[in-house]
Amino acid sequence: MAKNGRVAKPFLKDGLFYVRRRVPQDLLGIFGKTHYLKSIGTGVAAEAAHLFPAANAGVTSHFQHLRASTGSWPALAADRLSLIDSAIVRLIAEATVAQRKITNFAFTQVGMARVSNDDTPTALIARVAPAHRVRLIAGLFDDLIKFLPSGPLPIPVKAEVLKRLEARLPDFVTGWHLGFDFIPQAARKFTQPTIERDPNVTLSSLMNMWANATKPGKSALDDAKSVVRDFTDLFGNIAVTNFTRDDFDYFAGELPKLPAAMSRAERALPFGERVKLGGDPARPKAKDATPAKKLALLKAIMSRALKKKHIAYNPSQGLETGHKHQPDARRQMTSSEVRLLFSLPVFSDPTTWQYDREITDPTVAWVGLIGLVSGSRLGEIAQAHVNDVLEDEGHVALSITAADDERHPRSVKTPGSQRVIVIHPRVVSLGFLDYVAAIRASGSTLLFPDVAVEGGGLRSKEVSRRLNQLVDEVIARDEVVFHSLRHTFKARSRAAGVSRDIERQMTGHVPADVSGHYGLAFISQLAVEMNKMSFPMVPWDRIRRGWVGLKWAGIVDQMMKGNHW
Repeated sequence: MAKNGRVAKPFLKDGLFYVRRRVPQDLLGIFGKTHYLKSIGTGVAAEAAHLFPAANAGVTSHFQHLRASTGSWPALAADRLSLIDSAIVRLIAEATVAQRKITNFAFTQVGMARVSNDDTPTALIARVAPAHRVRLIAGLFDDLIKFLPSGPLPIPVKAEVLKRLEARLPDFVTGWHLGFDFIPQAARKFTQPTIERDPNVTLSSLMNMWANATKPGKSALDDAKSVVRDFTDLFGNIAVTNFTRDDFDYFAGELPKLPAAMSRAERALPFGERVKLGGDPARPKAKDATPAKKLALLKAIMSRALKKKHIAYNPSQGLETGHKHQPDARRQMTSSEVRLLFSLPVFSDPTTWQYDREITDPTVAWVGLIGLVSGSRLGEIAQAHVNDVLEDEGHVALSITAADDERHPRSVKTPGSQRVIVIHPRVVSLGFLDYVAAIRASGSTLLFPDVAVEGGGLRSKEVSRRLNQLVDEVIARDEVVFHSLRHTFKARSRAAGVSRDIERQMTGHVPADVSGHYGLAFISQLAVEMNKMSFPMVPWDRIRRGWVGLKWAGIVDQMMKGNHW
């Protein structure tokens, strides 16, 4: 029980539970703050409550251990400073030859070399970049520890040690013979040419160089542009040399605070304003993998810039993304959940369809239904061209492929994802071929013209966002998203006796050297297997009654009027 009489309990912060304890008065000098947080390692309330007693006892033991091991440091500040200064003098005087060689090498690595023998140690130190100076001091600190009292180092004392080490750097240059007087500049056999770097190169420029060289897929490029836009929105699109490691650490801490879903208007807000939106406890935060993936791209851009010598120092080096790959926690939808979803008006009542959105309702309906009966990824379906629709012996199929189209490029997750999928007769019977004919007549090359973006590109993610909003309307569970239907498809295909090879072909999980061999000749075999599945949980009769007699030419005309490209 806490001292104020209240029962101690887990403390929730940024989605995780902690033990939150007031630092005892006698340990304030070690922690340098009034409260101490220790993560319990979970964001689930019930689990946190179960683990809390042991974690809380661990904090108590930690406090007791610190009390038992801090008696060697004097209480008076003057005595502490005297100890620090004495330790530094001993380090300068007593360093072994090996230590001096190591530190000599470290100084050389960060660019310290005399231009002339007239340079003073102080002038030499002044030419070291601040970030490199920190590295030097950290290395000297590690050597200094053996000359300091044993036990935990109080935070204020450590700060004073680092401060005094920095002030004495010229003494190390002199005392350890690190001025390179013994290697006169004229005696060098070779001096490497000076690397000409643009001191004003920006992060946006580095991102463009990275993209031109590595040719990332559309999804990765969009994420890279997004994270660079957010970073520069926060700090400014200024020369990269002005950024510090603290900037990257701060950004890495802010990125996970963004909401998981935002409206188009919200996505246009400055980065700081969007972070504030995430402060609303009612709005779910982005999944861990999303900010981690963006941070990884940011690090890749900076790493390549360093490798290609566009920059001399990479402040993002070693940046923790805060996420380790976890197995997919999303479960399949139950039969009742599937029925609820496809009973929504966008699927069952075309009279409610809206055409004034970025993605019109007919596109949402078709992509959702095809995704249900094929187990395909939404982005693969949404990017399809009209010519990707195939017919063979009464069967209808869709070719999913990657293509470097100038205006509307198509991409797939892996090379093995290029394949042909059969569209189930249940969906074809709703008028799919009539819809395709109307799209051809309109002159659109895209099967879903409203997915196109003016000037080139596709907004496939917007289709996914719309469908997940529909899922949220009827299923209030974080572990269920529209992608869960892929799990549902796999489970039901196996239950129906569908060949494992066919199931993998439909979902895009076959090896690249196998999937490429499947084509028109394979459609009939696909159809035979897929007809084993009937999807009885879907209200087909209700959907068919709503879709019967639809005039697809007029519907497509309305889809095209929304300034879609």
